Amino acid sequence: MTTNSSGMFDFASGARLENPFTLQGESGQWTGFNSNWTAWKSGGAPVACDSWSSSIAARYGSFGSSTRTDSDILAANISARRSFTASCATVGSGYGPYKFGLVCVEQ
Repeated sequence: MTTNSSGMFDFASGARLENPFTLQGESGQWTGFNSNWTAWKSGGAPVACDSWSSSIAARYGSFGSSTRTDSDILAANISARRSFTASCATVGSGYGPYKFGLVCVEQ
């Protein structure tokens, strides 16, 4: 596993993690990221961990696929090459009976 000059995994250049977060199928985790480590934005405003304290259904967050080792681990783009989002009030993905974990990254 190698990182770029910024110390980040550069998924765009084909980098992969050695292992997924879990082997449990159809599981995910909230990330708040795009696949290039930038903050996922809704309506131009970043949707970050500090705004996930509400159960308001209109607040959405992005999630990744826990079983992947490529960029889909941060932002699931598996279906129709679009980012998966879900209401922050939802505890599961709707793609299985699994609850979301949480991935936080600090700069």
